Amino acid sequence: METDIQSLERNRGHAFDVDGNELPVLRHATSTLARHQPIVLFELCPYLLEERGEAPRALTRLFIEHGYALYDERTLERLPGGDEELIRHIPAGGSVNVVAAVRLLRS
Repeated sequence: METDIQSLERNRGHAFDVDGNELPVLRHATSTLARHQPIVLFELCPYLLEERGEAPRALTRLFIEHGYALYDERTLERLPGGDEELIRHIPAGGSVNVVAAVRLLRS
């Protein structure tokens, strides 16, 4: 049986762990996001972003502005309520793994 991560890899997905430096990495990859629309697995960790002077919403907005939807990494179900609700439900000092994709992951 194929795991969700194997499915991401098969569909040219990208996972990266840059410990709160997601925004600088993605800002340099906006043309790749627009042109190739890769599936991206990332850890949304508000406190690390804030420690680096970045707003957690800036990370989720970057994806949304490029036509991406956000999905739960475990279920691949679209995250309801938008990015602000997602961030609000992450406990202090916590994080959540998120999949960003332009196309629906589940029908």
